[in-house]
Amino acid sequence: MISLILLSIVLFATTHIDDLLLLLSFFADRSVQRSAIVTGQYIGVILLLLGGLVASGIAVILPPLYMRLLGVLPLVIGVSKLIGLFRSSSGGAEKVRPVATHGRHMWGVAALTLASGGDNLGVYLPFFATHSLRARLVIVVVFLAMTAVWCVAAHWLARHKLLRPIIRRWGSWLLPLVLIALGIRILFPGP
Repeated sequence: MISLILLSIVLFATTHIDDLLLLLSFFADRSVQRSAIVTGQYIGVILLLLGGLVASGIAVILPPLYMRLLGVLPLVIGVSKLIGLFRSSSGGAEKVRPVATHGRHMWGVAALTLASGGDNLGVYLPFFATHSLRARLVIVVVFLAMTAVWCVAAHWLARHKLLRPIIRRWGSWLLPLVLIALGIRILFPGP
């Protein structure tokens, strides 16, 4: 059981390293509420887990091309946010009301978590398929706990006293650049 827990932690950390940077970018954006970020991250991770469990249970494997097409979502969102930053810097920054955009941000975080984690399904399928139902439940619990760890770590990094001035100055530019890089990485994974 301990080896399964450790293996699950390592699997989560290696497949969700891009999520940590994505979360850091969201926490750096002061217009996005923390609750929207955390809720959206959990929705995305739960949907990825459900997708991995269902796909491994019925042995359906999507062609890699379809998984790569998920990269279009963060790329388009990143480019549109970058264009918005250029517009707001030339015409004066508009104030965003976090309460009015909570749902939009939450579903945006969930969608980007799904898009960035689409390639994770290729790893989850054999991992879930080779474990019993009880072991799968342990894996799911570990992944949910690691999601909390990821959220806390990203929030801490975004608020760290040495990093905070840098993130406050460049944080609004960080999210679109991370999204564009993520979209390109998903679309063109390389060798």
